[in-house]
Amino acid sequence: ELTIGESDKASLQKYADNLTKIYTSYTSSISKVEKGSLGVTPDYYHFAGSASSIYLETVEKLRSMTVPAVLAQAHLGLLNAYLTTGTSLKSVSKANEDAAFAFSGLLSVSESTKDEKRWLGEIKTILNSNGI
Repeated sequence: ELTIGESDKASLQKYADNLTKIYTSYTSSISKVEKGSLGVTPDYYHFAGSASSIYLETVEKLRSMTVPAVLAQAHLGLLNAYLTTGTSLKSVSKANEDAAFAFSGLLSVSESTKDEKRWLGEIKTILNSNGI
């Protein structure tokens, strides 16, 4: 459930500031666990488990934000992309239990990370068009 607020300049600036803090925390956390996880190896499966937790924590932070009405659709899209990535990475981390499920997770991660970039771009466009 999203809390929808006003779309005035002050609310948009507050949203932008909060999103920047959340995104900075997310990227910092991901980069810490990303080292040494290149390629589909046991290290990658460990990374996937850790990254899953980071994505799902980010989802909770995004859910708790007040979202200006003009950004509601893009914010919800971003939230859903993070949720999909987080749950997909969790399935990837369990490759030793079900390889087919993990492969499906890898495909889903690929699509949801594209969605993440698209929604972040949409949010940036809306903020920029409103002078933020």
